[in-house]
This record gives sequence, structure tokens and C-alpha cells, in this order.
Amino acid sequence: MSRKSTVWLVAALIVTLAAAGTIYVRMDTPGTEEITGSAPAGAKVSRGWGLAPTVYAPIPAAIGNTASAIIEPGHVPMFDPGKIVGRPESPIGERMARRLRRRAMRQHLTVGVDAGYSVPPMLDPPGVSITNYQDGPDAEDNSGFSVPPDPEMAAGPDHLMTVVNSVFAIHDKVGGAPTIFDADAFFSADAGCPLGLFDPDVAYDEDAGRWIQSWDAGGTHACVGFSDDSDPNGTWFLYSFATAFGGEFFDFPHIGVGPECIGMGANMFTGGFVGSDVWCMKKADGYAGAALTVVMGTTGFSSTPQFADLKGSDLTSTGPEHHIFTDDLFDGQTFGMFEWDALGAGGDPVEVATPAWTPGGGGFPIDTLQSGPDSLQANDWRIATKATQRNGSAWIAATVSANPGSGTVNCFQWAEVDVASNSVLQGGLVCPDTNIDPLRNAIFADISANECGDAFAGFTRSQASDDPGTAVCGRRGSTAPGAMRCGKGIQAGQIPYDAFDGAPLRWGDYTSMTTDPNGKDFWYFGEYSKDLTNGITNWGTNIGSITTDCCVGEGC
Repeated sequence: MSRKSTVWLVAALIVTLAAAGTIYVRMDTPGTEEITGSAPAGAKVSRGWGLAPTVYAPIPAAIGNTASAIIEPGHVPMFDPGKIVGRPESPIGERMARRLRRRAMRQHLTVGVDAGYSVPPMLDPPGVSITNYQDGPDAEDNSGFSVPPDPEMAAGPDHLMTVVNSVFAIHDKVGGAPTIFDADAFFSADAGCPLGLFDPDVAYDEDAGRWIQSWDAGGTHACVGFSDDSDPNGTWFLYSFATAFGGEFFDFPHIGVGPECIGMGANMFTGGFVGSDVWCMKKADGYAGAALTVVMGTTGFSSTPQFADLKGSDLTSTGPEHHIFTDDLFDGQTFGMFEWDALGAGGDPVEVATPAWTPGGGGFPIDTLQSGPDSLQANDWRIATKATQRNGSAWIAATVSANPGSGTVNCFQWAEVDVASNSVLQGGLVCPDTNIDPLRNAIFADISANECGDAFAGFTRSQASDDPGTAVCGRRGSTAPGAMRCGKGIQAGQIPYDAFDGAPLRWGDYTSMTTDPNGKDFWYFGEYSKDLTNGITNWGTNIGSITTDCCVGEGC
């Protein structure tokens, strides 16, 4: 596709989005219609909402009736509609981001960098097996050639679900080929869900045995599905509701399974960043296929709210408060912690702490080199995906830059947080494999932990001599605090990455490390450059399997 054609495509998308009205139906009590029509201009004068619970009707849909995703003749490339022009939407503008990237390139030696304590790079540590399980959807399975894919994943007892822009896939756990579905086709059963879905997320409630998937619809609505049991191939209950008013754009939504709600947080824009909103979807309603109660609040200018995704006994042993993590002042040095009893006390989430990353944060992410001529965008300081919480600890990660000794590279910082005391138990700043290759970069890391306190972080690994692929760092529960073994590759990049958007290329806003419901094993869903020949873009996705000898249950 020519550069001129891309410019015209972008311009057409901007005009389309600008002309789209925000249509919504809100009910403060079941059966009582409050508003139907276009949201009034300036509906959000304040970030504080204080709305009564809103109720939405379910739409049953059977996955078996949904057509598989295919590339149809005449499809044109498309950006994730949330990021049409330039860099992805961020709490800071692109001018400030350029300054921060230039400053990051001038960093002096960074203190406290963990390059991984294994030389050569990490082999499978004792009691752990790390393998390449299978590929997920790629650009040629995607019915719109969307850039970037934004891969997310959840694991159930017998299945895995992966989501990318703009399809989702169901995988079994015995190696069978995944079945890939078009998200627009599936959610078209709900007439209230605007199509052109993007920014997907998926979660699995281990206690209830239910799947949840969410999508951003046009930057104005959320479209959400709840499965009726632990088999994702059956019936789902679909819901849609307005999330943006007064010309706002709803962006970067993520969900997390809480004690009473499926929590969702997102950043809001009207040209620039205007704040972050959160939603509590009463999960008992969604699981029953009943009218869905939705409560809305805000974290104000503490951006990118990520709900702790509860695992194991934390699903049933915690109180009603949902724990939410934010970027706080968006400086790469601290993060925010909020608590929200949405269905009880109500109101907005309350900020309870602003801990420092250990050992104190890193520089702004820089564009990442690969073997091809065009670099990859590494975005910014955002906590890029949901936190995982079990055994009273939440685990989070974010991309940063640092200078481990031979110049600036992208790394990741991680933290284990005690949600009772709202304090950091341990953490680190990891520049994987810089003891082997000083210019190796890690971007879009995600971290999770099992019942034994083992933790693994997956990320995209790239450098000037190689193509972007997936890799992991990990630690056992007995490892010294703050340390990780690093460098185990899962899926190598096959060719230089390319796309129609121009350098620096959009790569992805997040990847996904999740634990298995067995409480001991992990799955990592990441992105790599795949040998595709469509001439438009060549991203692929891959699932890595991490099995451990962690002992869970009786006899341990």
C-alpha cells in the first residue's frame, strides 16, 4: 500500500469517527428508561460521576453460530481505531514524549539493573519446563489486517482463549488447531454494540468457572460477553453500554476478575488526556444472563487503571474491595493503588498509596531496533496489562529504559505488592541478556505468579541483529528477592517486521502472561514477526507453555 493511500485511509477514518454520535441507553432502575439519544455536549464536567447503578439487558449468543474469521477480498489495512494518527494515545502528548525519549538516550549508568544471573541465557531452571505450545492468530487470520494486534489471553481448565484486533480464538490443551472467530460477527447479535471492535481483553473466573471477553467499540461503547459455563464453545450473554460522552474517546480498556465485579478501567481523551474511568460489572448478573448492573467511577488523572485479576483463594478470601493499579503521576517512578467497594459504599475509588517502583523506576521507553530498517514503538510508562493477585500479593510490570553499561536499551520493571499493607514486597529493574548482548531490548512485559510464589514475565525481545520474538524471565519462590533468571526464548522472529503505518512501526500495546487454573503452571501469549507474504503486515502471535513442579493442594 502506498504512503499516499495510507494518508487517505487515515483521513477517512478520522472523519468517520468525528461524525459518529454517541448513542446510549441508561437505566437507573430496572425497566425505567432515563435517556435515549445523543449524549449532551459537556456531559462530563467533572471526573466524579456518582451515578446510580445502571442496568443493561443481555443478548444470548452461541459461538457455534459465528462464522470463522477469514481474509475477505477487498479488505484494506486498518489501524487500531484508538490510535489513528502518530503515537498511541498517552497521558502525555507526543511533543513531551519526544523530549523524554531524547533524554532517555542520554542516560548515565543505571544503578540496580538486573541483567539476569544466568550466563549463558536461561535454560529451563530446575523443576520448570518452558516450551513453545502453538501459534495464535496472525495478520492473515485477521479480517481487517489491524495494526497492532494487542494480544491478550486467559486460561481455563480445558481451553485457552486468545484475543487480538479483531478476532478471538479458542484453543484446546491437547495441541489441536485453534478455532478463530470474527469479533464483529459474534457481537453483531447485540444490536446495541457498534461494530469495528478493537482493544480486546479476556479473563477467566476460576471460582465461578466463567469466561469474560471485552471489546472497545468505536471509542464510545464497551461490548462485553459472559460465558454460561467453563466451556467457551457454548452460549454467551452479550451486553453493550456507552462509555464516552461529550465527544470523549474511550481507550485502552482492560478487565479483571474481582470479588463481586468484573472491573474495567480505561483512559479518556478529547484530543488530549482528560482522565481515567472505571466500571464495575456485577458478575453474578452476567453469569446468570440477567440484566447487568454497571457502576461507574473515576481515578481522575491517575491514568491507565488496571484491576487486580484475582486467582486462587484470593477470589473467595478477600473483602468486597477491588484493588486497582494506576500509573500515578506518569513519571516511571511510582504507581498508584486504589480500593473500590463499588457495590457497597459506592462512590469513586479511593487512592490508598503511591508506592515507588523498586529500585525506583526507569527512563522513558525508546524506539526499539530490529534487523530491518524500521524501528518498533515501545509506547510509554503505562502498566500495560492487568495485575495478577494471589496469596495476598499483586504482581505488575511496565516497560522502561535504562543504561546497563553500554547505552540505553528498553527493559522492564516489576513489583510484588502486598495489597493489605499497600506496600512493595520486592521488585526489580530487568534488562534481560545485556550480559550476553548489550543492545538487547525487552518491551511489553507482563508478569504473573503461581501458588508457590514462582513468577514469570514474558516480553518481546529484539535487537539490531535479530527480529522481534518472544522470551521469558522467571524466578522461583525461593529465589533471592528482586532477582530473575533471564533469556529463555520461546518463539524467534522469522523476518524483519513491516507494516503500512510507517516508521517507527506500531508493534503492540501489551502481551499476556497468565496462570493456569491448576495454580502451578503458566501460559504466555506474545507477538513475533512471522514469515507472511501478504505485503501489508506480518505480525504473528504465539503461546508459550511454562510448567512447574509447584505442589498445590493436599499432600504439599
